[in-house]
Amino acid sequence: MDVQLLSQAFLATLDPDAATRAAAELHLATCESSPYILASCLTIAKDFFYPAAVQQAAAVFLKNLIARHWKISGAKHIRNPSPLLLPAQHQDQSQQQQQQQQQQQQHQEQQQQVIPTPSPPPVAFSASTRTEFKQLLLFTLPQVTPEVQAHLVAVIATVLSADLPRNLWPEFLPTVISMLRTPESMYAGVLCAAQLFRYYSRLKPHQQRQSRAQYESAVGAVFPILYQIASIAPAQDPPLALWKVVKCYRYVVTAKSSIPAFLQSDQELKNWLSLLMDILKRPMGTTIADIGVSPQHQQEQHEQQQNEQQQTPKNTQSPAQSFGSPAVSVSSEDECESDSIKRFAWMKCKKWACHVLTHLMVTACGTSTESAFIGQSFGNSARLTSGAANPTASIYLTYFAPEVCNIFIKEIEKWQQETPEARSSFLSIDSALINVFTYLDLAQTVPDLWSAILLPNMSIILSNLIFQTLLLSPDDIELMHSQPDEYIAVNIENAEFTPRIYARRLLSHIMKFHADQVLNGFFQFINEIIAKYHTNRNDYTLAVQKDAVLQMMAAVRRSFIVSGKSSNTNTANAIELFTHQMESFLVHHTSLDKSSQYAFLRARACETIAAFGQFEMPLSDLENVYTRVLPCLADTEVVVQFQAVMAIQQLARYPYVHAALADPQQVSNIMVHILEIYNKGVDSERIALVMADLIADYTEQLVPFAAGMAKQLADQFVRIAGEVISRSESDEGFTDDKNMAASGILDTLHTLLAALGRDKSAELRPTLIPVFSIVLSNAQEDFYQEVFDLIELLVPEAQQQQSPRPDDGEFLNQLCGLIQAGSVANPAHAGEYFIPCLCTLIEADVAGALCTETNTKFFFELGVRYASTPGEYKKRGLDFSQLIIFWYCKLERASECVDFYISQLLDLVPTSDVLGIFVAAVSYNPFGVPAYVARTGRLAAIVHEYITVFGHKFTKVYEKKLVASGLLKFLSTLPETPTLEPSIAYDLANAVAKYVIDIENLPLKTEPTSPQPNGGAEVMQFQFVDSGIYSYGKCSFFPRKKIYICMPIVDKNPTNTLFTEDGDDDDSDDDSDAEAYNYYYNDADEPSFTEPLLEATMAQFLILPYFKEHLGAMKARAPQVYYDLYTHSGVEFQRLADYTGV
Repeated sequence: MDVQLLSQAFLATLDPDAATRAAAELHLATCESSPYILASCLTIAKDFFYPAAVQQAAAVFLKNLIARHWKISGAKHIRNPSPLLLPAQHQDQSQQQQQQQQQQQQHQEQQQQVIPTPSPPPVAFSASTRTEFKQLLLFTLPQVTPEVQAHLVAVIATVLSADLPRNLWPEFLPTVISMLRTPESMYAGVLCAAQLFRYYSRLKPHQQRQSRAQYESAVGAVFPILYQIASIAPAQDPPLALWKVVKCYRYVVTAKSSIPAFLQSDQELKNWLSLLMDILKRPMGTTIADIGVSPQHQQEQHEQQQNEQQQTPKNTQSPAQSFGSPAVSVSSEDECESDSIKRFAWMKCKKWACHVLTHLMVTACGTSTESAFIGQSFGNSARLTSGAANPTASIYLTYFAPEVCNIFIKEIEKWQQETPEARSSFLSIDSALINVFTYLDLAQTVPDLWSAILLPNMSIILSNLIFQTLLLSPDDIELMHSQPDEYIAVNIENAEFTPRIYARRLLSHIMKFHADQVLNGFFQFINEIIAKYHTNRNDYTLAVQKDAVLQMMAAVRRSFIVSGKSSNTNTANAIELFTHQMESFLVHHTSLDKSSQYAFLRARACETIAAFGQFEMPLSDLENVYTRVLPCLADTEVVVQFQAVMAIQQLARYPYVHAALADPQQVSNIMVHILEIYNKGVDSERIALVMADLIADYTEQLVPFAAGMAKQLADQFVRIAGEVISRSESDEGFTDDKNMAASGILDTLHTLLAALGRDKSAELRPTLIPVFSIVLSNAQEDFYQEVFDLIELLVPEAQQQQSPRPDDGEFLNQLCGLIQAGSVANPAHAGEYFIPCLCTLIEADVAGALCTETNTKFFFELGVRYASTPGEYKKRGLDFSQLIIFWYCKLERASECVDFYISQLLDLVPTSDVLGIFVAAVSYNPFGVPAYVARTGRLAAIVHEYITVFGHKFTKVYEKKLVASGLLKFLSTLPETPTLEPSIAYDLANAVAKYVIDIENLPLKTEPTSPQPNGGAEVMQFQFVDSGIYSYGKCSFFPRKKIYICMPIVDKNPTNTLFTEDGDDDDSDDDSDAEAYNYYYNDADEPSFTEPLLEATMAQFLILPYFKEHLGAMKARAPQVYYDLYTHSGVEFQRLADYTGV
């Protein structure tokens, strides 16, 4: 392969011209099939003849190529070399000139139009190529620059994940050990070891068990060498190797499986923990703040240097200079950046050392009741031992935990000092600070650690750690004013894993377990800060300090209110002291803060009041607090308004406040202010929950304002959903936060509609149509459940409609159109959401507004589409064919619809479902279906086959009535000209007779049977469950609410004839058909054809008169058909015909 030409292609990918870049990417895509591409990329990546940018481009290309194609088996594809990258010595001069001309011509064409880069098909590497590449990869890793090295490490990670499970890289571990023992390649070996143990730490449990022996062997072979490297690494500058060694230990210790036995030995545990504690003790030297250069500025300088290096033909940096010892990413001349790298490396070492020590503390304390819930927030912990006993944990708590506590206390003590060493403390790293809080939180549950170390240093922990962490930074306050929505999202809604939350949690737990020992000192500290603030309330620093004090009070409150009464005398006295102090503190200090010039203090006062929502206080104090919170709802600062809303929610639990909010004017004003917060761009789920609570509690007072609230909520949802749609692919965190806020709005709307009731909610339909439209049209699956719940509340109930609204039909058609758009945008969820919703709409359509050509076509397509995949809907227990047949039943006598649908489904749905379709179809459309059967005979043949095989399974009376009535209706309309196989007709007629005889318990059976109780009349009790499946025989219905089958019920007077004239055929008048069906109802009021008639007492359906009337109609209309059936069907049919007098 022409490596020089390949390097030019990499250089072209960095060209500012889009056409040049596109041509280069297209060229590289064709090169992926070359067997020499892997080696060529490594050659460019390590050769300092090429510019640094080209080296990195080659490494990135290689990383992406391996990520896409490494796992593909080499035997599945044939790889051909690229014709554009053949070695130059194999080409004559004329060919080279021809290629140059072609390239020039292509370049000219590409200037006019950018060529899109195609997605190449997957390629595979041969076994020999894979083996050679892995050897070359490990050989190349020590020789490349740090920037390239990072990409090659990613390549190693990909290859390890693919080859280690199949044991395709057995030489990896021996090679890594050799690299670790060689000074020139030692750092590269540490990087490889880190990837190896990272791979093992991320295996699934069953994979960990399978590879446990290999894992233990690797740890035993590598970690002694890593410890030797770590022992000398701190002397190196910067200690990058030490950082990676600590990461190796972190991968092994924090894995979900048990720690390897080698590292659990007393000596190894002592060695490694001593090393980690030594790392925490070591100073880091010069800091960025002392130099006066920001990391951002250094990064810009570094990028500028790299751009300058791209213009030079050769990179003069020596591999030996960079990687003979742990590599650095800058030259030695740049002192500022060297100090930055040094500080960065030490910070990483201290961060992971702190993490490992805390993780071991979680493990050691995990069995105690008091510390179990503390360790849960830290994540899963590996056990120090796999047995029931845990002597290693005892060793850790006895010999190492006290020393770690002392290290943390000393670091805390000097953290806030104005010294370079203090400013370089690892406590300035948020993750390390959280680890320290977790460690101390666990340590306070260990009696020896608490009494010997933490209690004597409680003032330092309180003032230098907890208090300082809770102080708002200037950036926080600026964010509160400039971007209140971002401040609320970061510091309130998503603050669960911030240092401030861990500081509050530590204080809360200390007060919960040791209140009698620390409460006096705590209040002394609090009162000192407050006293300073009262001397000068306009002082910004003192105001920030009081804000931290209010946070501390809110944290302590949780311990005492949750704890309640205590059997311990000292703790009980502490609770009494706390209650006495808080009555004065809550009323006076928070009330004054609500008139402060500082918005953050006004907001914090409201937050503190909300925290004491369950605190018992005198009525006068409660009235004072409530009246001072209300003005904060109209504050100019959004964050203050937000916290005031949260305070109102908690105060509403007091009877006095709850009664005050019953005033319509007052509660409506609160709702107006809440909606103002939404209008100012704060998309908070908590705000929506407050609205939902107020709507549920004060529905009557808010009814006059329901339309306005729904309109504003709908507008806010449409806005948020639009933002989610525009950024769903680019910002996952943003999308998650917005989705939660949008879901909260939908829940609030649901609460509002449910509280208003179906009649009053109907007035809000036009307001909510945009909500449904944006969700369904854009396939926003996260909101499907809430949206369809809202639709169900807005759809009129068919059974309860005394006087349908004029806009019912228009609304149902709008929803039907939206569902059609949704099924196109997201067809995968049609069965789960769209089809059940359609059935709800159809049931509600008493006026037949949905019976349009457009809707019918849509239902046809939807039904056939999902009936064609029976495995999918059967897998969920859904029968879409039965759901869609409900729609065709609503079309009453539209024979062409039923004909079309059945003809489409005969080859798609299971045979058992065909019978259900047949029974439903003949019951609703007795003349359309027989006409179709007469033309094809296929349906009758399928029904005959099913009856023959499974007919005995119809044991219940109502099942026999359903099948017998459908078959009888079909047989009574057979034409004179036979189109059906005679034997099929005879068998079906005899089956009808058997069912009728069984139902009526007539003495006409050919075999003796035991009489049924109640004379064969079974009283059926039907119970329809909203989320269940109602089934009869082998046919199932899955209604969103209730779906019924309409069956004819025989009239009280069975002597009246059904057909008054002969010759009724498929073209009978529709009105006469309707009369015929309505005639068989035994109710006082004859229901309309589309009412859910199956719910009426099925036991009142008299099958014997029904049989007599239809058989008589057949005899009068087609006597030859009747006599053929009578002669050849069977003894039961003959006896039943004689018995009825036909």
